[in-house]
Amino acid sequence: MKYPFITIIVLALVIVSCIDEIKLNHDVLEPKLTVNTFITPGEVIVVNLYQNIPLNNELSTKSVKNAKVVLYENGIEKEVLEPLIYQSYGYYNEETQTYEADSIFKYRSNETQAVAGNTYKITVECKGYETVSAETTLPHVVQISGFDSITTQKNRYGQNYSEYNYKLRFTDPANETNYYRLIVEQNYQRKSFIVLGTDTIRYINNNNLFPDYVNLYSTDPLLSNENKDANTYVFGELENRYNIFSDEMINGKPYEIDFIADLLSNSSEELDTASGEYMKVKIKLQSLNHDMYYYLKSIDAQKYSDYMMFTEPVPIYSNIENGFGVFCGYTSSSVEITYGEYPKEGIKYYDWEDIERIFNEYREQ
Repeated sequence: MKYPFITIIVLALVIVSCIDEIKLNHDVLEPKLTVNTFITPGEVIVVNLYQNIPLNNELSTKSVKNAKVVLYENGIEKEVLEPLIYQSYGYYNEETQTYEADSIFKYRSNETQAVAGNTYKITVECKGYETVSAETTLPHVVQISGFDSITTQKNRYGQNYSEYNYKLRFTDPANETNYYRLIVEQNYQRKSFIVLGTDTIRYINNNNLFPDYVNLYSTDPLLSNENKDANTYVFGELENRYNIFSDEMINGKPYEIDFIADLLSNSSEELDTASGEYMKVKIKLQSLNHDMYYYLKSIDAQKYSDYMMFTEPVPIYSNIENGFGVFCGYTSSSVEITYGEYPKEGIKYYDWEDIERIFNEYREQ
């Protein structure tokens, strides 16, 4: 009986011996500008600007106002970005230039849209902070060259469900380093009804405007963890939550990725396609630049290292000079598949404007 007791004492001594005092340096306590910006071709450039929150501060977030954000493209100054007020239902220009609202934290280009292959730089000046700058280059698009989908019926805990299997093919450009991210989006429309007096109007609800991101499952070596340490055998492998990978194993070669998408995971029922329900699924192969790849990878690594016995803390990747955050970009190639028939003859499809019109017409009767 004494051996388990001795083991406990030894483990306690090991844990205590690993505890070290952390002395906070000046940079941890001083406020710095934090930039969080992802750019992609065909869209304006929006810079999210905050102040980092020191460990001795009670605030959870703090936006930055009255900043001057200058945008450069391939070394040439393009424009000073316009400050915005952001609300949950849209963007609004700040006309008074007083910046009294705490919600101002975005700065947007009016004339410049990002272009693949170009290099972009921003400088940010704001009273009370060091001037920060960052530079990043957008990668070129890597096209999806082939795509297959297979839906199989499964049973789990006595419930039937559909399993959505996919094969995606592309060719990695040779003689260059490339980084990728695999994304699946779903947008499904369900049947609904409106009761007006004694009448019941049945329709397909077309109000789900924003797609949901879907979890992926794959045994492909590109999507699995490349690095193993002592934690791997105790706590499991590092999770690749962003489905990112490099071309280290496939440089310059055609490749096919097999994966399963967890579609309809938030729904309790399968699609009733006979009644007009349908789902659109978009598969995206994103080409990430160096900055975005290592930023996403560091987030996963940091979450994994938290409270791990054999892992050193992992800092979040940043390419912001004199500040924090990331200024990075990506390009996308995509394919779309529709489950069900849309539009289907004889089926009513209503959005919010249609529903509002129907109620107004009913009230006017």
